[in-house]
Amino acid sequence: APPLPPPARADTRLIPKLPLNFASLALAAADLRLNIATLRFNGLDLLDVQTHAMLADGRARLDPLTLTLPGGRVTLRAAADGAQPLPQMQLSLRGEALDSAVFLPFFGITPPFAGQGEIDLDLRGQGADTQAWAASSVGHIGFALTDGRMQQRLLATLLPRDSQRPATEIAIACFAARFDVVAGIAQVRALYADGSLGRINGQGQISLRDESLALRLNTDLRIAIPNTAGLRLRAPVPVTGMLAAPRFEGMGLLGHC
Repeated sequence: APPLPPPARADTRLIPKLPLNFASLALAAADLRLNIATLRFNGLDLLDVQTHAMLADGRARLDPLTLTLPGGRVTLRAAADGAQPLPQMQLSLRGEALDSAVFLPFFGITPPFAGQGEIDLDLRGQGADTQAWAASSVGHIGFALTDGRMQQRLLATLLPRDSQRPATEIAIACFAARFDVVAGIAQVRALYADGSLGRINGQGQISLRDESLALRLNTDLRIAIPNTAGLRLRAPVPVTGMLAAPRFEGMGLLGHC
């Protein structure tokens, strides 16, 4: 018998590798307007669904699709161009007053935090699959959270090893982030958090080409440590690794102070 092929290397990226093939767009033409009062999807009710879809000359546009999801209302605009040598796609997503504890699980994401959020995303790029598209993307990504709560399991990755974990969730008064994306590199324009432990602001970049992180968090925190008056931490914290597995460099060393 021939030898077995080596096992496929696990893809640990958050962005899935899905093919983008828009050749079939050239087979039809359409102009569709749709209004649905209530659409039941996987047992959930989507309310006030409105969309306008256009298809012509190998190009498709969704402008817009608006609907009320569990946890908030969103507006999606999308465009696909199959008439070019490489498939081109543009995505724009706006969401306001989103309840993250309800909105994210709708997409199969278990959030480590809860609160009222906003999303502002606009990206365009080209490529044969979604990872290549992200690597070429241009645009911006922004989100914000107010009156939030962060779970202890996320906080445990940030604090020194000997510090005392809070008995309850951490309150987040506000969190805001804005990235400007050029050729698949998301550069921080704003990154700020203010909560019950203190404040954090940051700078750096995230590569959508390979999902690597090159960030620095400037911390101003008050951390409880057993048998002490506590620790005020004001230090830069480099963040490396990958989107799916970030590494907070240097935080563990503080446990020996």
